[in-house]
This record gives sequence, C-alpha cells and structure tokens, in this order.
Amino acid sequence: MKKYSFISIVALLAMLFVGCGTSDGKLPRQTGDASSEVEEGLYLAHNVMWDLARDKFEEGIAKDANCVSCYLNKGHVETDRVQRRELYEKALELSSTQHPETKLVRDAVNWINGEGSRFDSYESLYKKYPNDPYLANGAARSLMINDKLDEARVLLEEAFAAMPSAGFLSNLLAYTYMNNEEPGSDEFEKASGHLRRYMRTENGKDGSSKCTRFNG
Repeated sequence: MKKYSFISIVALLAMLFVGCGTSDGKLPRQTGDASSEVEEGLYLAHNVMWDLARDKFEEGIAKDANCVSCYLNKGHVETDRVQRRELYEKALELSSTQHPETKLVRDAVNWINGEGSRFDSYESLYKKYPNDPYLANGAARSLMINDKLDEARVLLEEAFAAMPSAGFLSNLLAYTYMNNEEPGSDEFEKASGHLRRYMRTENGKDGSSKCTRFNG
C-alpha cells in the first residue's frame, strides 16, 4: 500500500510539474541549455534582424548541440536553401516525437520539400498557447497565405492588445496594408499608424526596429 501511495504522489507531482511548465500560455520549446539564446534569437528574427538572429541561434547550437529550436529557427532565417533544408532535417532528427514544437519542425521539412506551408500548424498551436506572440505571428501569416486577410488583421490586433510588448505583431499588421498604396490613401494611413505604434513599442529596446517583409 505504501509503495502504491508513493508512486501516486510521484505521478501527481510530475503532472503538476508539466502543468507549471506550460502555465504561462507559451509554446514549450526544445532548447536544452540554450533557452536564452532561442528567446533572444526569436525576438531578433521577428524584428527583421536576421543576421543577428542567425548569430544568436548559432550561439545556442554551440552551447547545446541538441537544441532543436536553434536548428529550426536558424533554418527560418537562413537564405541558402540547401543549408536551410539541412537545418530543418537536423531539427526533425533531434525532435521528441510527442513534443508540440515538433509539429512546426515537420511542417518546415515538408515545406522545404515542396509540400504545404511552414505555417500550417501555427493556428492550431496558437489556440493551445494563446500567450505566445511568435505563434500569433505565424498564425496570422497562415491566414494571409489562405487569403483570409481580414481574419489575420483581427488576430494581430487582438494578439497585440493581449501582448503589447510584442511590437512585431503591429509591424506585421502594417504589412497587411502595404499594397503600394499612394500617400494619403486609407490603406497607406493605416499602415503608417501601425508602423508608428511598432516604433513606439520598440523604442528603447536593444537593436533597431525595421519594417517587416513577408517571407513565406
């Protein structure tokens, strides 16, 4: 009886530990010892500072050669298609089968091989992890790819309202209004307003704010 009680307590503690690990509403990432490098790299990448982001993910790999997130996200900011494929495949090789981030890795591998979009799983994961601004960004891109522009704008506005420190959400929102519109047009003014909000959000943070461009 005592043996089974002990096992039950251990199982309960394990469940509580897992629950605490995801209680912030953010996607858990496979970072190993390189969690800070991944977080910094994601921030840089989503603020269109790809060279700096690439360097940060490389630092993460040097720190932990099994950092799945490092390989995956370095692949996202890599310009050479061959290297990008190698990074995605390495991430998939190292991924834990049951880990939620592995869905993003599989999508990336499929995409580089000409099947689907690398944003395919972002919408479903964002519903599970609503406090993850990087998932919100990807979910909006998925909607845009599927010609659901209005839905993407609503998602970005709501996500930015919930996570106002994530200025890159407003930056992507500005992009949705950039269709070579003439100065003074409604679309141009909306884009300008979102860009100004983005710049205000990023003012004082490390790095320099830049306007996004869509890389789908």
